[in-house]
Amino acid sequence: MHKSFEKGPKLPKSCRPINFLDVGGKVFEKVLKDLTSEALYTPLAPEQFGFMQGKCTTDAILKLHQTIENGDLKYMAALFVDISGAFDNL
Repeated sequence: MHKSFEKGPKLPKSCRPINFLDVGGKVFEKVLKDLTSEALYTPLAPEQFGFMQGKCTTDAILKLHQTIENGDLKYMAALFVDISGAFDNL
């Protein structure tokens, strides 16, 4: 069974809208993306990996590993947050 139907196929939360843009909408989206890409892809911090072009989860894991290996601390704490369902509940 499809994941979206786990809560029941008749519930509104189980349905996702389908949207097809016409050619004008696609051109407008591309122009808007090009105009805003510099602002969108400016990191808030040098250690930011999420939502950045050319960076992925593997890069974040490698950075964490390097920090642990190069650190001289006896103990280290890490916080991991899973927001996989965040967009479904907005």
